[in-house]
Amino acid sequence: MNDPTKLSNIRIGMTVRIKIVNDVNESEGQVFKVFSKNDDPDGILVLLEGGRIGNVIKIINSPEIIKKRILSETQNSENKSNFYQPVMQNEVIPKTIQSFLNADGGYLYIGVKDDAPPEEKIIGLDEDRKTLEKRYGKLSDDKFKDKFRSDVEKTLDKFLASGASLGPLLDFNFPVIDGKMILEMNVKRSPEPIFYKYLNRNNKETVFEISINGNEVTRRRLDEFHYRDGSRKKHCETFEEYSDYYIQHFQNS
Repeated sequence: MNDPTKLSNIRIGMTVRIKIVNDVNESEGQVFKVFSKNDDPDGILVLLEGGRIGNVIKIINSPEIIKKRILSETQNSENKSNFYQPVMQNEVIPKTIQSFLNADGGYLYIGVKDDAPPEEKIIGLDEDRKTLEKRYGKLSDDKFKDKFRSDVEKTLDKFLASGASLGPLLDFNFPVIDGKMILEMNVKRSPEPIFYKYLNRNNKETVFEISINGNEVTRRRLDEFHYRDGSRKKHCETFEEYSDYYIQHFQNS
């Protein structure tokens, strides 16, 4: 996660320290643009806000920086208040993570209210912890983190399908911000497309009837492909749209 020579670890909006090009000085700031197309042993070459260009020598992620990222609500991060609410666990959070994986990565925060004043945004994981403790009894912080992470990973393995392994693309961090523990998921860019599966009660993919003018034409499983476009999550509605995005994002970049 902290290796500044790996392209997959660097993204827009991240706070880093760089060695300025053709200079002995160093500088810190948020990444505005990434120039490197591959891993670089000298550090990924980036442009910081303010115009400074250099090779990343350190990734910085203090609680103060995390809080600033949460409050700024950039296109590279998204906030969710909880995980175990069914619609969040089975649809919203998997699709959000999928959209980051299929674009250039980003940060997902759980334990943070999206539409709330700054002083009320960070609510922590108390509700999710209560859900787990109903199942397992009183949990230490370390046990809670392990079981919470395990449930998130199981959900993603259940609903997301790809030729890529999800594990190396997801970093889990449980920072304490203003006295409240939250989950920060650092989601990397996937080398392969990630698809969201609709499952029935038997955990098998749902087969939908496709009808035209009331007449059934075919029956089909309908995986969805979501990606991040600025601050919005978008999905491909046609095979043609998906093909165009695949060529542009996965083949030509």
